[in-house]
Amino acid sequence: MEFFTFQELLMNREDYLRPLRALLREVVRILRHDLDMSAFCRELMSEARESDPMFQSFEFKDRMYIALVDLITLCIFLSISPAVKEAALAKGEKREIGIFQVSRCLPTTFPPLKRQF
Repeated sequence: MEFFTFQELLMNREDYLRPLRALLREVVRILRHDLDMSAFCRELMSEARESDPMFQSFEFKDRMYIALVDLITLCIFLSISPAVKEAALAKGEKREIGIFQVSRCLPTTFPPLKRQF
């Protein structure tokens, strides 16, 4: 049985962005938000694939770049835990300000995306 990474699926001729988004949402849901999103994004942006001859001859590099940006943006939204969502939606109650302060710092832990195609 052969396993594919997110990057390999993005390098196919067919557009696998929608299924990958659904898969990522499902993985986060099953793991109950216990996934290190910054490490996942860092791995998505790894440079290990650039020396691969398949990547050098890949003709849809722009589509792959846009898909990577889309997946990383989705990761930022998925990193918001249910506790933060509940606190944001609480009406008439005193909101937990500590939860918001922690969630505000989450996007700063994601590494910057450099286009190297």
